[in-house]
Amino acid sequence: MLSDLTGTPEQDLLDQATNVQCQHCGLIYKQQWFSRDLLVRLFTERVPSHPKGWDVLSGRFSPDNFQTETAAYEQALQHNDTGQINRYRRALSSIIDSIPELEDTSEAEKLLEAIETGDTKELRAADPLLRRTMTEPAPYKRFSGFSAEGLWQYINRKLGGLNSWAEVGCPLWGLLPRAKQNGVDATYLHRPEPNYWQTGCRTNGTHCTDHLVQTTGINTANWNDQPEQPWDAIGAFQYLDHLEKPGDFMTQLFQKSKAAAIILDTIDQPVYIQHLTGWTKDAIHWLAEKHGCEVHDDFEDIRASGNQLFLLQRN
Repeated sequence: MLSDLTGTPEQDLLDQATNVQCQHCGLIYKQQWFSRDLLVRLFTERVPSHPKGWDVLSGRFSPDNFQTETAAYEQALQHNDTGQINRYRRALSSIIDSIPELEDTSEAEKLLEAIETGDTKELRAADPLLRRTMTEPAPYKRFSGFSAEGLWQYINRKLGGLNSWAEVGCPLWGLLPRAKQNGVDATYLHRPEPNYWQTGCRTNGTHCTDHLVQTTGINTANWNDQPEQPWDAIGAFQYLDHLEKPGDFMTQLFQKSKAAAIILDTIDQPVYIQHLTGWTKDAIHWLAEKHGCEVHDDFEDIRASGNQLFLLQRN
């Protein structure tokens, strides 16, 4: 989509968006970044809805849907539609990646190879296997988000018990409903950011935040409003690496909260083009020291998903 918006071939765009690393703090970042107007167009016109957020509610994680998307993939292959071919390769691979029983198995390897090579006959033949293994999606991945009880219990325990909890970023995949179920005051924080989904994030005409409020009754507030009392913690899940000014964001966060629960992709591969920054462990610890925080990063359950939790607690 960025290639289309800028009129630049994809490989040229990737070559231009190089990652560099700060020798002082360890942060990885794009030396050359996109204009604010371009990013707003990207997230309001071309990709207005957050796919991973809505996928938690989509019902896509099912054997029937896998076959539906296989059929769509086959159509794209027949029409040599490169955009749709790449879309369904990603879509089908994400489903296989979220089946716990197939993790690190030869069956998964075979299916992923069939997806990559366009062997839709092999994908259709896998229907009995998928009906046997596709039950609950793996935690902390595309179809489950970051709502697991284990994550909530870890944060609650490390912070000595939560009475209030807030989140910024995607309202659909986090711990807000679980916080409310546990009797904790839960608030979603509206915060505009050019390199993130905003007003256009809708399914069937309903905005993502409206869906959260309608289904859970969660409170909402504006990021720029100072709370009467600091929240015990604010969650920012796969959000910090999108921000144009992450330093300012963290300064503001600690004016509103005693702790920050940050989930990020682990930095073991190149930082994707839509992410301005990549946060190494050194960078997180530099950030924590700047704000007088202790870092808890030993939540092992999340690591298999390719994510990591950094819980920053003010001393």
